[in-house]
Amino acid sequence: MHSSPPETSGNQISFLTLSTDYYEALEAVLVHAKGRVLIVGWSFDDRVVLSRHDEHASGSEPRSVGALLVDCARRNPDLHIDIRIWDAPPVFGADQHISRWFQTRAEDTANLDVRFVPADSAFAARHEKYVLVDSAIAFLGGIDVTHARWDDAEHTAANPKRVDPDGARYVPYHDVQAAVSGPVVQELWKMAQNDGLVQAIPDEDTQQTLWPGDLPADATNATISLARTRLYPETSRPSITEIRERYLDLIAHADERIYIENQYFSDRAIADAIITRIQEPEGPDVIIIMSKELPDTLGRITMGANNSLQLSRLLEEDTRGKVSFYSRVAPDDTDVTVKVHSKLMIVDGRYITLGSANISRRSFGMDSELNMVIDAGKCDNQRIALELESRLCAQHCGLSKQDWQRRVREHDGSVPEALNARSADWPGLADGKHSLDTTKLPPELIEKLDMDAPPQAESALQDHVRSNPGRVLARVKQGLLLVLALGLISGAAVLFVRLDVDIEAVLEEVRAIYRARPVLGIVLTIASYWLSMALFVSILVPVVFFAALHGPPLGMLYSLIGLLSGAAIYYRLGLFVFDADWIDRFKAVRAAKAQLERIKPYGVWAVAISRMVPSGPFAVVNFVTGMLGFSFRQFIFGSLIGLIPGIVAFSIFGEIIQNVFTDPSWINIGMLAAFLTVYFAVARLILGLIRTIAGWASKQGDS
Repeated sequence: MHSSPPETSGNQISFLTLSTDYYEALEAVLVHAKGRVLIVGWSFDDRVVLSRHDEHASGSEPRSVGALLVDCARRNPDLHIDIRIWDAPPVFGADQHISRWFQTRAEDTANLDVRFVPADSAFAARHEKYVLVDSAIAFLGGIDVTHARWDDAEHTAANPKRVDPDGARYVPYHDVQAAVSGPVVQELWKMAQNDGLVQAIPDEDTQQTLWPGDLPADATNATISLARTRLYPETSRPSITEIRERYLDLIAHADERIYIENQYFSDRAIADAIITRIQEPEGPDVIIIMSKELPDTLGRITMGANNSLQLSRLLEEDTRGKVSFYSRVAPDDTDVTVKVHSKLMIVDGRYITLGSANISRRSFGMDSELNMVIDAGKCDNQRIALELESRLCAQHCGLSKQDWQRRVREHDGSVPEALNARSADWPGLADGKHSLDTTKLPPELIEKLDMDAPPQAESALQDHVRSNPGRVLARVKQGLLLVLALGLISGAAVLFVRLDVDIEAVLEEVRAIYRARPVLGIVLTIASYWLSMALFVSILVPVVFFAALHGPPLGMLYSLIGLLSGAAIYYRLGLFVFDADWIDRFKAVRAAKAQLERIKPYGVWAVAISRMVPSGPFAVVNFVTGMLGFSFRQFIFGSLIGLIPGIVAFSIFGEIIQNVFTDPSWINIGMLAAFLTVYFAVARLILGLIRTIAGWASKQGDS
């Protein structure tokens, strides 16, 4: 069981509803740091300029955050600066940018440490966005220290200051960050230490203050609790879903109004909870403000479709007219979306939850996230939540706080009605219903694309590797070396050895036998796969050879039939002797059995993983699959999933080798080099994943 971070009181807090305000406050604090700084983010770009005052345009060159951090570290040898950024897999574009300039200087500065930290799953992200400075102040919310985040209050389409470090313009951006000081800062340091992001943390110093002089406090005695999402696939520890739990609890107890700003709304549990409340006769009003469209292709494919599904469900069930849904656009060009990136909910003008978590399945179940929760009833300023909601509504309506409050009074105190009226006469606040994606996909498919947990295939792979990391790595490396050897031998034979043998003529003689006696040819082909298994020869050898002989299409068919039939023979033998004690005398059987037993609960995926990342010779693995009682359905489907990618890849490899020998042109040699390059790039990713999982296994063993 895990223990939640304790609720702390006596905290000072200020809500920064513009990224420009956050960046200026952050710069003002960093220059006065004395002992420790920790920057944690989904993304980081050292080239970003935090302060963008007008004097920079004609005066001195503005200083990037990277230059600022280097300067701070070198001026004060006692200051330790740690930057911890998500180590994103290539499939995810997390916008990290560490310039060579900054990397070089960080390496030369002992007290400036930059590290990329992997998530606990290849499909998860480290999504927290917070900065800790000494024990004096912290910044927490939805804003990373990276490009394409800075913006001012106007959110106009044509803002000359809103450019990334390369000089390219980006869409207007809205987000919220909080500055906090007090006991909660020390709790954040402890959490970072428990997460393995830092080893040492500063001692609590109640006398130190780094609060910027021009930053007004929204409360000086606030009670704050922290909520997290954490995934622990490498241990038996249960996942932490405190953020989802707090959201559901706040929604369940809402009386008057739920105000939401978020990049996504794709969590079915949250949608269901709100639907339940709005169907009550005295249920709360619900206000949702989001972007008009999602900015990235991957997000639209995964969370985007589910986003539209859940919002459509919510609007369809809104028979009492409780839901107001708006999207932000640039007031000077309504074709330009304002990227609403905030992760905020305010309930009844009393409760606030703010942080890094989107209202999405992955944020609530899989990614590493951090939110804070504030009860205004436990603050010295009990109107703190109402004032924040009013400030945000005023910004979204292009009004001053006073004008917004006047409009609310004109609508008898109804915030939804005031928003609806402003949306009708101001272009920057649009009806969100028109921005919903109308793509019709089965809901089951949509929710599978929007994951809230690692897929079974990855879980099976993790357990498979953890059972014997060294053996798995060794087997994978053997396969890599075999492919490398085949490729190098082929290239060397053509480039450096004069071949007097007409390879094509030899292959044609073999093909002639197949044409003359096709049945015998087929039998001999299938038997050759069985023989290679019996002799513990890598199955890559016959796959490559018969692809070279017959071409990829027919070679793939022979490989599939030969490998499946041979595997089925050993599988049946395993079923026959499943309870024979003498079998366990063989080391290869014992090793494969130990690994497959661990992942047997994954069924089809266990068989598939045993094909992709073998734990022993192919024949032995099939034999053990039968011994352990996998069903024939699991065996067949798992084998197909695990074998087909390799058969396709190495059949193509076989044809490339045949082309190199029969026509050693630079194009064919280049094709061989390209295949090996791609193959080893993919293999490197797989080895990296296996080593990461092996590292988890090592940590688990050390604990």
